[in-house]
Amino acid sequence: MGKLEYRLLKPDDTFVSIYHYQSIELEQILARRECEFFVKEGVTYKQTSSAVEDDIHIIYVKEHEHGPKEQAEDDNKEITLEVRELNSLRGHPILFVSSFYT
Repeated sequence: MGKLEYRLLKPDDTFVSIYHYQSIELEQILARRECEFFVKEGVTYKQTSSAVEDDIHIIYVKEHEHGPKEQAEDDNKEITLEVRELNSLRGHPILFVSSFYT
């Protein structure tokens, strides 16, 4: 298990920590590092880079766009992966959705 932190680039070119995952599997960290975008609470963030500091994996992001907050998921311990088309004019249509337990 590892630690993961998302850091947001602020307008003054500094970073602020926005999300922490204190205990996350390395496979999930690596999968998240491969994703160009991260969506949380209606905000789409674009990854700019990643790094490792001490024992913390860090993904650096900047705000890309705002949209409606996603619906709450049932607490069934599944990990849902959505792959969407990057097309704001069409509302970023979903290409496919998969759920995983690990």
